[in-house]
Amino acid sequence: VGPATVRIGGENDDEEMDAYSIVTSPYQLGDTIGTLGVIGPPRMDYARAVALVENAANVINRPADESPPSDPDPSTAS
Repeated sequence: VGPATVRIGGENDDEEMDAYSIVTSPYQLGDTIGTLGVIGPPRMDYARAVALVENAANVINRPADESPPSDPDPSTAS
């Protein structure tokens, strides 16, 4: 549905979230549109967080008869 969005600390709309970073990615399941996200410290691994939310959104977006995508984190491969 779209690329991931990253908001770091003071970029968040709510001042109470200034100490956190948020990585989100939109998804669509039928007529339902939503957003998946990860909230973490400003020093989190952004590449991994973006890969995580985009991969999860892609799994939700794909048709039921399609194969799942490969693991975006090669360190978890066996």
